[in-house]
Amino acid sequence: MTKFLWSISIVAGTIYTALFFILSIPRLLYPYELEWMEGAIADHAVRIVEGKQLYVRPTIEFVNWLYQPLYYYASAAAMQIFGVGFFAGRFISFCSTLLSTALIFFIVRKITTERFLLPFLAASLFLASYGITGYTHDIGRIDALLVFLLLASAACLVFRQSYLSVICSSIFISLAFFTKQPAVFYILPCTVWLFLKDKKLFSVFVLSTAILIGTGFLILTAQNGQWYEYYVFAVPRGKAAHGGFGCLSTLKAFPDFIFSFWSISSFMILAFFFLEKKNGLKTFFLSQNGLLILIFLTSVIQLAFQFGDHASYKNIALPFVSFSSMLFPIALKKNREKFSGIASQVFLLTLPIQFVALIYNPLHDPLVVINGTDRLAGEKFYSMLHELPGNVYIPAHGFLPQLAGKHEFANDLAMGDVFTVDDTTAIAVKKEYYQSLALHYFSFIITDDNLYRTMYHMDDSITGYTFCKRINNSSVPFISRIGDYSATPCKLFIPKTSE
Repeated sequence: MTKFLWSISIVAGTIYTALFFILSIPRLLYPYELEWMEGAIADHAVRIVEGKQLYVRPTIEFVNWLYQPLYYYASAAAMQIFGVGFFAGRFISFCSTLLSTALIFFIVRKITTERFLLPFLAASLFLASYGITGYTHDIGRIDALLVFLLLASAACLVFRQSYLSVICSSIFISLAFFTKQPAVFYILPCTVWLFLKDKKLFSVFVLSTAILIGTGFLILTAQNGQWYEYYVFAVPRGKAAHGGFGCLSTLKAFPDFIFSFWSISSFMILAFFFLEKKNGLKTFFLSQNGLLILIFLTSVIQLAFQFGDHASYKNIALPFVSFSSMLFPIALKKNREKFSGIASQVFLLTLPIQFVALIYNPLHDPLVVINGTDRLAGEKFYSMLHELPGNVYIPAHGFLPQLAGKHEFANDLAMGDVFTVDDTTAIAVKKEYYQSLALHYFSFIITDDNLYRTMYHMDDSITGYTFCKRINNSSVPFISRIGDYSATPCKLFIPKTSE
């Protein structure tokens, strides 16, 4: 029975790993937009490539996202090699995912002393989460890089506790912070663990992290003036203050994710903690497993906190998934060592069940399986877009006109985030936006026909413009993803003529 359960788990892990590469490589090479955030993030990288200031006063031309800048710089560096396009950002994410997979493998190998089996299953569990995290392992978004940096920071402490390893851990966690703000949560478990472990190493970690983050903040402020702080800190605060954050929504993380898709893993890790703490909490938390448990609990808090954001999506679960994938096989081994017979078999049975819980159908969601029809649809849409004379505004897809040789304009959701702040800056950009519509600054506006509600969701609601016709309406139109849904830019608006 034991061999059978191990065999089932190995087969499942192999299938998930192979499926990830089979799906991911064609998506990596797809020359058009896979997901609407890709274009908005690519806009930032292009600014860096062109030598422009990254964070600027919001205008109808460009509005920054409320994210830290490291991923933009990494994508810009890739664009210097591969050229301007979607591949650069996807390349950073794909490589980050491969590095994260390798770190999970070697961390589990270090702690369990298993050479291959458990490390491989841990890595394959991470890749098996491809579907439930919204296929964000390989697209031009920030999360994959964030996860790699968090894992790298933890790995430095797991493999060695020395001044050099602590400084390296500090560097990685600081880079993670400058990738996405929620990384700040993960400074605490490392700090607590080092405080319990070694006060000198604790002091080095705290001091180096403070210096690195402080220096980074000063450099970015010097480069961008007030606008770095405005987008990265003021806009998120403004959104939360105006109803963008719900305290009760944080609780949804538990039934919707932690105790649904990952319920087997979560219960196994909790059992591991309660079984190990009998030997003394301090002794346990001083161990490498104790560090991983602290980080895992932090990932639960981070996930719940981000669930409070009403605009959050499955990608926010990627850190939780990475540490769950790593801890589950470790917990499985430790729990089985304490039991024998049927109880040990029951623990082992949880592994194939966890793999089953992560099953996803790649044919169910748009643009997961890329084929020649998708490429042809993208080619036709870009050709049509290129032929339209004058300025073309596609509110949800700022990067598309640029790749078709058109002028760049701000993403509507990024602009909407600024509007929620409702300060003098927001009032000024809102006035500029409505003036641009009234003065017919755009020759055409193209909006999406989808379940996602932009500020242009009604057919004839754009000030100064009227609905003209539907475009991109073939049996297989050009689409991209917005969350779990397809976004089809197909409603063409033209300036209203005076009567």
